[in-house]
Amino acid sequence: MNKGIGTYIIFIILMITISTFAILLIFWNFLGIGGDVANQASCQMKYMNYCFRWVKDGQNYKPNDWTTVSPKEGCDKFNINEPGWEDCKKLYPY
Repeated sequence: MNKGIGTYIIFIILMITISTFAILLIFWNFLGIGGDVANQASCQMKYMNYCFRWVKDGQNYKPNDWTTVSPKEGCDKFNINEPGWEDCKKLYPY
């Protein structure tokens, strides 16, 4: 009887481990564990969002998160760098 219970417990622990691994694998990007790869579209979106927040909040409230927002590296190869106030004002002239 003890041998059957031990096998059953090992089977349950194995299934829980496999399920946990599968869930982590499925939601890898959703959880933010995977690194974001810089491409033209993601860098342009980062640029536009940065400018939108800056223009919306005003010139005196510059966002300080250019280096912390994904993609954190790699936008230089697309010639997309941290914009200045005039660049953002041209993009959102309101």
